[in-house]
Amino acid sequence: MLTREGCLRRQARLREWLAENQIDAVLLTDLADIYYFTGTLLSGPPFLHGHSACVVLETSSGSWAVVPEGDELPIVDDQLTYSWSRFGTLEFDQLRRLSTQFKSKLSGVQGWKRVAYQAETLTACLRAVVDSRFSAVEWEQVDDTILDLQSVKDEDEIACLREVIRANLGAYDAVRAAIAPGVTELVVLSAGRKGAMLTAGTKGPHGGDYRCGVLNGPARHR
Repeated sequence: MLTREGCLRRQARLREWLAENQIDAVLLTDLADIYYFTGTLLSGPPFLHGHSACVVLETSSGSWAVVPEGDELPIVDDQLTYSWSRFGTLEFDQLRRLSTQFKSKLSGVQGWKRVAYQAETLTACLRAVVDSRFSAVEWEQVDDTILDLQSVKDEDEIACLREVIRANLGAYDAVRAAIAPGVTELVVLSAGRKGAMLTAGTKGPHGGDYRCGVLNGPARHR
C-alpha cells in the first residue's frame, strides 16, 4: 500500500504547482488519483457502480473530503460522509448525497478565486456548488499535471509495483500447476486468482487473457 509519507510528498508537489499558478484549491474526484494522493482505496465496486467522492486540497494549507460512509481518509484534516446504501441495497443518488455534504462544508470556506479540477471526472453538480458559492470563480484543468507527477515514481509506489509483480508470479505458478488436458479456461483462471491472493496475503483482483488459441479474450468454460 502507499505510505502516508509518500502521499504527503505527492500532495506537496501538487501544492507547489497550485501556488505557482495562483490557484486556491484543487478538487480530486478520480478514485485512482484519490488513492494516489491519500493512500486510501475507497470501498465498494467503483468501476461497476461508481462510488462518488471528492478530496479538496487547499493551496496554503488544509485538506478535507466527502466520501462514502464507512470509508476513512486519515491523511486529510476533515472528513464528511454520505450514506450510499439502505439495508444493503445500493443508493443510486450518490452524487446528490455527496453534493449535499460538499455544499455544507463549502459554506464555511472563504476566498476561492481559482480552482483546479479533474476534467474527466468532476461532475456538473459539484461544479455548480462551487459556482454558486463563489462568484466568477476561474477553473483550471489539472489532469495533465497529475499525469506528469505520476510519471516519476516514489519509493512506496515502486514497492507496490514489486508486490503486484510478486502476486502475479504467484498466480502464474498456480496456473502452471493447474493446466492439464481437459481442464477448462475458467478453472485455470480460478487457480490464477487463488494463487495471486495467497501470494499477496490479501483479497485482490487478477485477470488477464486466459482464452486459448486466440490473441486475447476472457476465459470460457471449455
